[in-house]
Amino acid sequence: MTKEELEDLVKFAYALWNKELFEVDKKNVCRAWWEVLKDLPHENIRTEIAHLSMVEKFLPSPGAIRKAYKIARMKNPPPTPQEFWATLQGVIQNRNSGTHQILGDQHPVVVAALNELGAVAFTLTTNGDREYALDAYERNLKEWLRKELTVVESNA
Repeated sequence: MTKEELEDLVKFAYALWNKELFEVDKKNVCRAWWEVLKDLPHENIRTEIAHLSMVEKFLPSPGAIRKAYKIARMKNPPPTPQEFWATLQGVIQNRNSGTHQILGDQHPVVVAALNELGAVAFTLTTNGDREYALDAYERNLKEWLRKELTVVESNA
């Protein structure tokens, strides 16, 4: 993506959310967006911004746009926190009924969260337990996303 294309994206996004981009702010806004989106294809990001405009009430940050773009294109996106909790509860129920389920093909974030929780993961049942488990999951998810969403620097 070129800087001119990025400026077009910024104007497009501001127009979709009916926000005014003041001339005095344009340079700083474009610089911030450039640092986060420069390695992504212009047309794909434009499409992603258009999709986000239909579901997001407020103008997303360039980081939120990058995250939406990357996650939409992942072959194995991370499960939502609710899906993680449902998976964990299923495993607990299976263990309690004597049918042990092997967690073979789980997403790396799920595996990392379960490793962090340790054996106590299989005893969690209350609302407080759920919050405890989801905190661990979300901490591991943030770390995983930080690596997955890294901006690729160009040698150009």
